[in-house]
Amino acid sequence: MNSRLPQIFITGLLICLTALLPEAFAGEKPGEGDEARDKPVVIKPCKIFVLPYSGELKSEAATAVIEFLGKRSFKILDAEGLKEILEDDDYALSDLLDRSEGACEIAMKAGAVYVIAVEEVRHDDGKKVMAIRITLKDGATSGIVEAIAADGKDTKEEEKNCIRAVHEICYKLNMISDPAEALKLPPKGPDMTKISKLKKKRIEDSDFEPAGSGVDLVKNGGFEKLNKKGHPVGWEELDGLTQFIVDRPDGGGKCLMYDTDVDQKFVEAWRRRKKANPNAKPPTGDQIKRHPADKPGYNTIGGLEGVLNLCDPIPVEKGACYRFTVDVMSDETKAMLFIKGYGYLKGKNAEKRPRQMYLGQKHGDEHVKKEKAAMWNTYSHVFFPTWRTPDVEYIRIELYGYWKPGKVYFDNVRFEKVEPLSPELHPEKRGDEVSKSYKKKKEGEEKEEKEEEKEKEKEKEKEKEKEKEEDQVPPLDKTDDDKAPKKDEPEKGK
Repeated sequence: MNSRLPQIFITGLLICLTALLPEAFAGEKPGEGDEARDKPVVIKPCKIFVLPYSGELKSEAATAVIEFLGKRSFKILDAEGLKEILEDDDYALSDLLDRSEGACEIAMKAGAVYVIAVEEVRHDDGKKVMAIRITLKDGATSGIVEAIAADGKDTKEEEKNCIRAVHEICYKLNMISDPAEALKLPPKGPDMTKISKLKKKRIEDSDFEPAGSGVDLVKNGGFEKLNKKGHPVGWEELDGLTQFIVDRPDGGGKCLMYDTDVDQKFVEAWRRRKKANPNAKPPTGDQIKRHPADKPGYNTIGGLEGVLNLCDPIPVEKGACYRFTVDVMSDETKAMLFIKGYGYLKGKNAEKRPRQMYLGQKHGDEHVKKEKAAMWNTYSHVFFPTWRTPDVEYIRIELYGYWKPGKVYFDNVRFEKVEPLSPELHPEKRGDEVSKSYKKKKEGEEKEEKEEEKEKEKEKEKEKEKEKEEDQVPPLDKTDDDKAPKKDEPEKGK
């Protein structure tokens, strides 16, 4: 491994496989009901600033939005709510388009507005509402307004109302040419064919093919190779209490199995025992403390911490695209799949910083969606590891299982380099941006490097001043010892 290993630091790349954010309701197919419109809406270039971080209104356009939404029984998020959304939306705004298939997206050909989209929003209290998101073109954090429809109404009706509101807001902000055009919306939604060129294509697995021979970069992704101690080669050591290599239930070789139905304190006690005596054998059968059948199991490892294992580091090439694939099976236990990107720290405090840290966003904390319980399901994800986080030099795959207490199985973990079938799928062509978290971290590192350089310059100046002072010190007067004749030297006058 590289001698710089102690300086390794995760760069903020965190990708959770499968279940994406809830997508907006797509309505009817594009083009249906477009008889009501004779010509497409003309989009005018304009400059607007909707709502800054502070939540203060600083433009007539923002005031117009407030007035309009008030009349339509919509509400504007307060400053705290807006701040929370901005902090959560840490990746580039293009992700919004990728996750909002079927939403109404109107981008400006010239001017400041980047996109207006309708999407479904899930709140912490479990409510589902439709929201209008207006974002500025000159930056993902420039300003966002969300108009939230009242909960409890028919979602299809709310979708139509939101789409109408988008067009009416466009007119209110002088973004469309004719108010009549804004009101001539088909009952089932806008004609997406009129703005299809402005809609970003969502990345699909079928849009990519293996690069070269399609070599699997995961060492022992099938968990068939074990070392002398019975641990899978290329993966972290198993604890023998919650992690096991077992035969697949369908007889297809070996696989990795997690048992999350073990008491948390019992697991901690076993870890202490194992640390004190590496040769200790893990408890088995009735020796293992589990949660009572009549209890939910909140005190288990699955309810409090979860079980995880990471593969050995896999180097990645700058600008390259990769596909991650894995087979998962479980009944009730949920699984999460992470791809963590690492880079090397710089600066004098690199050794003091934590070896790894990941920046999790809500859109990265989605569960693996089970297609069929008690059956193997295959999941895959295609991505460019170094595009939004350019400092990533290698990745590690994390397989994670947690709630509900039970068993979850993983097999056939694969990570391969792929190539897009069309150059339009490359992030540079799609307009994807470097993540805000990466930019902030990079700015912090650059600031630290500059401060370090300043300190070095100050030290050099101090050394120079010290040398000057030493050169300017007058010679010392001779002492009596200096005046005394040296040994074997005759005294004067003799």
